[in-house]
Amino acid sequence: MFQKPINLNPLLRILFVEDSEDDAILVLHQIKKEGYNIEYQRIETAEEMENALTEKTWDIILSDYQLPHFNGLEALALFNKSGIDIPFIIISGLIGEEVAVQAMKNGAHDYIMKNNLSRLVPTIERELKEAKNRAERKILEQKKKLTEDALVESEKRYRRITEELTDYLYTVHIENGCAVETKQSQTCLPVTGFTPEEFATDPYLWFRMVFPDDRELVKERIRQIMDGMEIPPIEYRIIRKDGTVR
Repeated sequence: MFQKPINLNPLLRILFVEDSEDDAILVLHQIKKEGYNIEYQRIETAEEMENALTEKTWDIILSDYQLPHFNGLEALALFNKSGIDIPFIIISGLIGEEVAVQAMKNGAHDYIMKNNLSRLVPTIERELKEAKNRAERKILEQKKKLTEDALVESEKRYRRITEELTDYLYTVHIENGCAVETKQSQTCLPVTGFTPEEFATDPYLWFRMVFPDDRELVKERIRQIMDGMEIPPIEYRIIRKDGTVR
C-alpha cells in the first residue's frame, strides 16, 4: 500500500516588513536552505502591518530598517502595541550601532546585516526557542495564579461559613501522619478559652486540650477518618484554658 511521505521540514510563518522583493527572496532562500518550509507575507506600510497582525498568526517578524514610507522602529512600535510575543528581528543593509542599540532597547530581539545572513537562521532558532520558553513560563504563571486565587476564594468562603456558625468548628491539616495546621472558627474562644491565633501557632493544641480519658477514643476516630471510613458523631471532653472541663 502506498503511503504519502511525511514532511519533516518545520513550517515557519514569517511576516516580512520589506519593500524589496529581491531582498526578501534572498533572505527566504537562506532560511529554506536550512530545511524550513515557509509561509510568508511581505508588507511595506503601517496599515498593511496592522492588518497582517490582526488577520493571521505568525511565528516571527523580519523587518528591514528603512522603507520608503515606514521604518523598523515604527514597525517595532506597532508590534509592541499588539501585545504579541514572537521574535522581532531587524535585517538591514545599513544600520548604525546607535540605531541598533535603540531598536534593542525598544524591544527588538536582534538585528542582522544583509551582508552577513549566515547569522540569520541560528538567530531565528534561538529566538524561537526563547519565545517558546516565555510562553511556557506564562502558562505556568497563569496556572499558579489561578490556583492561588482559588485558594484565597476557598479561604474566604471558609471564613464566611465559620463566622456565621454558632457551633465550634475546626479542621486539622495532616501531612505524613502529622498535624501541621489547624483552622478554628471564631467560636473557639468562648468554647475553649483559646484564640484562633493560639491554635494557629500550635498545631497540636486541639488534641492536648482533649480530656486524658477521652484521647484514645479521639485517636481511634482519627485513624478511621484517615482510612476513609464513615464514622458516627462522638462526644468527648475538653480542658479549657482556665482549667475547667467542658
